[in-house]
Amino acid sequence: VALLGNLLSRHSKIHHLGLQPVFSRLLSQQLGRESSRGFDATAFTQCGALDFEELGRRYLASVTTAAGKNLILCECQPMNFQLAGFIARALPRARMLNLIRDPVDTCVSILGHAGGDAGLASHDPGGLAADYLDYQRLMPHWHKVLPHRIMDVDYESLVEKPEMVLRVICSFLGIRYGSTLRMGLQLHQRSIRRGLRYAARFPELKSGLESLDRKSLTA
Repeated sequence: VALLGNLLSRHSKIHHLGLQPVFSRLLSQQLGRESSRGFDATAFTQCGALDFEELGRRYLASVTTAAGKNLILCECQPMNFQLAGFIARALPRARMLNLIRDPVDTCVSILGHAGGDAGLASHDPGGLAADYLDYQRLMPHWHKVLPHRIMDVDYESLVEKPEMVLRVICSFLGIRYGSTLRMGLQLHQRSIRRGLRYAARFPELKSGLESLDRKSLTA
């Protein structure tokens, strides 16, 4: 997610908010709950009574600077996959990019940065595998109920063929591709399938992901 956000931040039409969980923080505030807590079934039930139009106005007021009123706002927050439906209701013009990466690479990277997100079991390999499976089950639902609002971006393709993938992303976002998107950032293929070198250290992770039909799970 950080890689894609850093690439998009180089476009003159995009204002990058980084990894700040702005939307989830404002959503939590409107629900009267601690923003550091992950969202659970109770929180999602409470969301049914929210004024999403007001939430959208608060979000835009919070993140839009005077110099950026005509820019596309880019928030890179992995746990927003849980909130896609709420984001769509609060921000009717929002487009979402779903970065897809090898599941082992993804989970090992998260375990290597434990504590980075309160909504993930980043200290528990087995729990993280369960979180990943939840994500895999939820995304087809969002694609179904939010047609044309979400674009899947393959991480490996982005690293191997960045210009081609970025051109497609720009088209999806309704902006013209610019060569500045790749300036100042080196893309390395050594991160691809890197997780396999460490997967043996996390047997609970590998066993938890065994239901995924992915070649990457075969060491």
